[in-house]
Amino acid sequence: MSSSHFLDAVCMSMLAHKGQVRKDHNIPYWVHPSFVSAMVAEWGGSAEQYQAALIHDVVEDTKFNLIGIRSLLGDPVADIVAGLTEVRDANDTSWAVRKLKYMATFALNGDSLKQCYLPKLADIFCNTSSTLHQMCRVIGHTPSERTIVGYYTLAQVCLYQLFHLLPDDDKSQYRIANNRLASIFTAVSEMYCESREPGAGALTADALGPWCPLDITPIDRMTMYAGRSAGTASVWNDLLAQTSLSHSKDQQ
Repeated sequence: MSSSHFLDAVCMSMLAHKGQVRKDHNIPYWVHPSFVSAMVAEWGGSAEQYQAALIHDVVEDTKFNLIGIRSLLGDPVADIVAGLTEVRDANDTSWAVRKLKYMATFALNGDSLKQCYLPKLADIFCNTSSTLHQMCRVIGHTPSERTIVGYYTLAQVCLYQLFHLLPDDDKSQYRIANNRLASIFTAVSEMYCESREPGAGALTADALGPWCPLDITPIDRMTMYAGRSAGTASVWNDLLAQTSLSHSKDQQ
């Protein structure tokens, strides 16, 4: 990747997110993708990955589209951005269902999203860090439990996929990402418990479960997550059935 391409990605990020601010923070939105990109680079990601990280929310939250990204920055970067973008279905009126479908893409697509797992993990780390900062800054601020559980679940799904896609002789990206994410979730869960009323229960024990990315397959982990409500369980079962049918047709 040439330095000019990197600068193109920086400029696109700042231009696309111009005037936007982070939720619950009075800082320019482009600071977030810059943070994500820095994490991807620090964790050993490729030039295409940290370039894509700079614009990972552009298609989802601005008027920019994949055609423009592909034209300016090339297919590899555009493909990563496409994999990181949440496709919103107008029929999905429930936040829980919409997020479940997005999370399911990382659990069910494996190798086809190979370049997306590290940037997604960096995004989860940055979002969770922002949550922790807000909890420390605003006394009494307690984030949504479903948001934390969603991040926690998706992080372990992506870590599992990343580990099994990396070569056997170099799992450094997994080790770095795993250590950083385990630490931030520990801090968030402890702060969350301190912010709740006495006797309300610990988030880690009640909702998160143990941190064990490699012990549970992505499908089993998503089944556990979806089982938190009847509505999401039904949608998840439908997604599994569709995936199974698609695989059967591919093998014929």
